[in-house]
Amino acid sequence: MVLTAVIGLARRLKRFPNSSDLLFEGSNNPEFPNAKTIMQRWKMTELADAVRTLSERLGDSETTAYSDDYLAIARSKAPVEEDETAANESVGYVYMIRYGKDFKIGRTSSLTRRSRQIQIELPESTDLVHSILTDDPAGIEAYWHRRFASYRGSGEWFRLPKHEVAAFKKWTKIL
Repeated sequence: MVLTAVIGLARRLKRFPNSSDLLFEGSNNPEFPNAKTIMQRWKMTELADAVRTLSERLGDSETTAYSDDYLAIARSKAPVEEDETAANESVGYVYMIRYGKDFKIGRTSSLTRRSRQIQIELPESTDLVHSILTDDPAGIEAYWHRRFASYRGSGEWFRLPKHEVAAFKKWTKIL
């Protein structure tokens, strides 16, 4: 099941997924296996090799090629500790949630869990406006808090004009 889920993700991405892709998919897709479990079981090159073997056996030449490409790139790099992002547990999200006219800027390792926590605290529904995947959630959150300081309400809540919301939404990944 794990390997078939990774094959499905590779097909959607049109490349072999990296550890950040696995973390993102695991956080946003309840059907996808837990990314940390995957990365504890396999190093990324071992995962690519296992996916390659299965996709070749299934006659899926496209995913086999994605795995081959990933493995070729991984082998061409100098021997460094493999996929430092996988070992780095600080990968997370900086998010913007709207509640009425106000916006909350925060950070989390699980968007779904954090959205539910905030929703429980408030009497009306909230909307996840945007999230940024990053390996430095604390630093990126601090940047946006400083940038939006003149719009600050209480705590992490801001009354933002449309152009500032649009600026935040331009960022998707900072790794």
